[in-house]
Amino acid sequence: MVRAAGEAGVRRVVLLSARGRDERRPTQRATQAVEEAVRRGGVGWTVLRASWFMQNFGEGGLLLPPLRAGELALPAGDGGEAFVDAEDVADAAVAALGDDRHLGRVYDLSGPEVLSFGEATARIAAAAGRELRYVPVPAGSYTAALLAHGVPAALARTVTELLERVAAHEVAYLSEGVREVLGRAPRTFDAYVADVAAEGRWRAEPAR
Repeated sequence: MVRAAGEAGVRRVVLLSARGRDERRPTQRATQAVEEAVRRGGVGWTVLRASWFMQNFGEGGLLLPPLRAGELALPAGDGGEAFVDAEDVADAAVAALGDDRHLGRVYDLSGPEVLSFGEATARIAAAAGRELRYVPVPAGSYTAALLAHGVPAALARTVTELLERVAAHEVAYLSEGVREVLGRAPRTFDAYVADVAAEGRWRAEPAR
């Protein structure tokens, strides 16, 4: 795809990748293979390695429905992640596409603090004004639950492995990429939660 883009006249590409340090993980090996392919594509490149998006808690089908139901059950243990605002990632991508200073650079993007999923759930509960629970569950049980809800097997395995990386404390560290690219601090989790709670997105599901 990158080679085709170059042949069409594209001069810069930005790859959204993921943070991680354990090369034994299948997801990490796949991520590294994609990054290498982009580097060899013949087009000016920048790689953005992002942590988990804050938006996963308030959008989509992975974390929002269980939060609205009152219980978030994940195989993340008490491990932490420096959740990043997806808008910070988008701003970094725009900056990288428009400035030659970022060509050939790899940036790790994270939020300003490391939180466990339990701590994140507690902050969401406080902002939403309702009781929410985080429950650690075995990886196998979580994968089975995803499959039972119709999630494709490959995606279910990938999501489970990403959460296992959190449980193993492999991603519990801060990165300075947002400040390096944008010259400002990343958005805080509390600021994100306050905005989403004000929209009522974490209200309880209506009784059926």
